[in-house]
Amino acid sequence: MFFRRPAPKQPGVSAASPLPDSKFSAPATTLSEPGGGSPAPAASPSKTAATNFIRNWAIGYFDVIASDGRPLQIVLTQTAPQFGAIPRDEAELASALGVEQADLGPLSKQVVSTGVPHMLVHLRDRAAIGRAKPDVARLASLLRQAGGQGCYLFRLDPVIARFFNPVAGIPEDPATGSAAGPLAAFLIANKVIDAETVVVEQGHALGRASRIEIHVRGDKIEIAGRRVVSAHGFLTALSV
Repeated sequence: MFFRRPAPKQPGVSAASPLPDSKFSAPATTLSEPGGGSPAPAASPSKTAATNFIRNWAIGYFDVIASDGRPLQIVLTQTAPQFGAIPRDEAELASALGVEQADLGPLSKQVVSTGVPHMLVHLRDRAAIGRAKPDVARLASLLRQAGGQGCYLFRLDPVIARFFNPVAGIPEDPATGSAAGPLAAFLIANKVIDAETVVVEQGHALGRASRIEIHVRGDKIEIAGRRVVSAHGFLTALSV
């Protein structure tokens, strides 16, 4: 991984506008102090008071609140939602996901982005979500045709989801903020949920249950939570 300054932001697209044709990807990041400015060194947080660090991405930024060298909370602010393609052939989509067409829920299946475009697929119940076993090649082809990267299956009451991203070579992910943000924006925009906060459960099928809390205030999408250290090490930033 290489660190670099984020590219200048492009003009925003309204929620009702189609997604741009360009591909989305997670770019390299730079660590900076709150309020912008020059990148700051990745020094240890203050040991006496809470400290904020902001890690900027083209898809949004992380606000890391830390005290005594320990992160207290991590908040990801994503970009404004953009609503894209709706697949025409639901039978083909269901088959590529390894479920029956009758397992599909009544909500529109749509590509939505809050930084990365993912296809949201409503299934009728938890059992259908559990049965899903995607045909990787077919699903990847459908996603590329629709301008999406991953596929987020979900059910309602409570919101439970699974995420597959054959385009990026990810068989399944236990917690996907880049898909939970679009799902929350989609549910609120379609008046499925009358609230500013959406909670998504994910990772049950992998035995790694997660709980993602998304706050939606207009076009502002925030995902907040604690962290679990899965690996640590050192990175050397190279001059460019």
